[in-house]
Amino acid sequence: MIWQTRTLATWIAYTIPISDKADQAALVDSAQAIGLTPEQVEARDKRREEFAQDRTKPAEAGPSRGSYEAFMAAFARGGLR
Repeated sequence: MIWQTRTLATWIAYTIPISDKADQAALVDSAQAIGLTPEQVEARDKRREEFAQDRTKPAEAGPSRGSYEAFMAAFARGGLR
């Protein structure tokens, strides 16, 4: 029953016309915290921060292993690794 309340509150929070995105984000965060313990809210916030930090890291410069580009580059290097 808690997830239904949380889902409805989140939907309402997103549909309220608020001009400031920070105010809406705070309202949505409050709605999504319904039924969670303070420890769960803290863990959720920590995961969000880690995700945000991961998104700011630069991507790897080379082609991913197993890609077409890596396969073709193997011929330039003199063989597959």
